[in-house]
Amino acid sequence: MHEPTARHACMYIVISLTLSSMSLGAAQPTPSSPGRELMRLDRGSDACKGIVAQYLLNPRGEADGLFLIDGTQIHFPPHMSSELVRVIKAGDRVTAMGIRQNSKVFTAWQIIGDKNKNAVVDAGPSHPAGPPPPVIVLKAMQAQARVKAFLYGPKGDVNGFLLLDQTIVRMPPETAFSFSNVFQPGQIMSVRGNGSESSLGRCIEATSIGTDDQPMISIYDTDFARSSPPRRP
Repeated sequence: MHEPTARHACMYIVISLTLSSMSLGAAQPTPSSPGRELMRLDRGSDACKGIVAQYLLNPRGEADGLFLIDGTQIHFPPHMSSELVRVIKAGDRVTAMGIRQNSKVFTAWQIIGDKNKNAVVDAGPSHPAGPPPPVIVLKAMQAQARVKAFLYGPKGDVNGFLLLDQTIVRMPPETAFSFSNVFQPGQIMSVRGNGSESSLGRCIEATSIGTDDQPMISIYDTDFARSSPPRRP
């Protein structure tokens, strides 16, 4: 009689200890994934706050940035365009997380609308099933207005100009830099090229540019390209 009782007691102790260990394990918080934390560190943890003045577009009409009222330019990949324009509007105050390239350029992986708290996160480009998206045909466009600000790429290279009528002018960084001493803010710029226009704004990929009192110059002319100064390091 004593031997079965002792055996049962031992089994009861073992089961109790096992259940206790399971309970303690369940109570502990799940550690975060090292890969996810590393990804966040690689993307940057700087913060940028401000009020949106307008979207920045590429010539295809996709939003790939925000121009803030204080002149800061927030960059993000164009695959975030459709979600971002649905959540963020001109006049909204936003907070972006990412990497500050310089005083005017910020590369974001997350943008939050301070009012509605909706967040747009760069999860990488999606590849939905079905037919490919329609080909966007750029149309011939032109503009003439005073320069409001230089535009920069995600790494801080000058790659265009923003005009006071909100037209976005894009061109290769080497060309944009060579004209950055000519088209200072306040200078009238004339531009011809190809681009798109929608409710989001208008963007021209420049092929010819000039001042208000000078003839237009083709930026892809061989002689011009040869005389252009080297790209800023």
